[in-house]
Amino acid sequence: MDQDFNYVKSMRRERDVMKERVQVYNQVVSEARAAEIEQRIIEKKDLANSAVLPRNMHQNCALCLQQFHPRNLMGSVAFNAVAEWRASHGEPFPEDDS
Repeated sequence: MDQDFNYVKSMRRERDVMKERVQVYNQVVSEARAAEIEQRIIEKKDLANSAVLPRNMHQNCALCLQQFHPRNLMGSVAFNAVAEWRASHGEPFPEDDS
């Protein structure tokens, strides 16, 4: 009978230790998420206040091959129109382009 009570006591201690570990882990994870969200907000504010956008924020226009911010490339054009325009302006699609 004493063995059963000792087993129960040890299992309760293990449960308490695991609860504490899980609480610490959850706290660390939530703090990391909060820090990541805060960092994203700071980056967005810095980007919004910046006069020059980073190079990776630009995208090539399929028609004229110039770089624009994605929000400025709202329209869609038929592929045939793009191909004809590029051919008439001396910028045909490369042969290896699929």
